[in-house]
Amino acid sequence: MSDTQTLENNQNEGLEIFEKAGDRIYHKYDGTPVDPPMADIMDVDVIINEKSQIWVMHDKPFPRRLDWVEYDMDDDSLTFVTKGGKVQDLGMKIQPAIRSLMAKSNNLYTMCVQDGKISNFFMVVIAIRKSGILYRKGGK
Repeated sequence: MSDTQTLENNQNEGLEIFEKAGDRIYHKYDGTPVDPPMADIMDVDVIINEKSQIWVMHDKPFPRRLDWVEYDMDDDSLTFVTKGGKVQDLGMKIQPAIRSLMAKSNNLYTMCVQDGKISNFFMVVIAIRKSGILYRKGGK
């Protein structure tokens, strides 16, 4: 499959329906509820301190405004949920050394750094999930 595949039928001739991000190919129809993982489309890293304050540093703006973030303790994933309901996975597992600190967090801070300068900074609530159930939802 090429980087972009076109749908060839009589109704939607030439409509581009796939896009490549990293080494994966995604459906790019805007009506889908899932965006490509962050690690596939930008440089991203997670930093946490001993007070369970989490920062997600990234080099490109998020495609949509964030509403909250979910940390799933069972699969060690971090999922970003937008105001419109779309979800976007971090694209990498949370490492064992910081998992217990993540579970104690109330908020998550995002910081976009471009050309060595902070271009935006946000705080969002983090929801902690365990066994598929909302274990705790943070806040101010």
